[in-house]
Amino acid sequence: MLAVSKGIVTTEGGLHHAAGALGKPAVVIFGAFNTPEMFGYEFHENIAEPDPEGLGWRFTHPACVAAMKRISVNRVLEAMVRLWS
Repeated sequence: MLAVSKGIVTTEGGLHHAAGALGKPAVVIFGAFNTPEMFGYEFHENIAEPDPEGLGWRFTHPACVAAMKRISVNRVLEAMVRLWS
């Protein structure tokens, strides 16, 4: 599906790496654990809210939940418009 799509909106992980390998546009939402500087692709619209305490958690943790809540739907939509305009 990804190979024939115009792109994808996803969280950081396997699908965003697949989009990167295929050269597909993507809006990628990063939480508090990884950053676009570490695992992002320059041709993607990367949205990140790093943990201000620098903890970076992998599992459900208040810092991760708070980071994801700071990313609004409008922010994702704006990134989609930039990417696919």
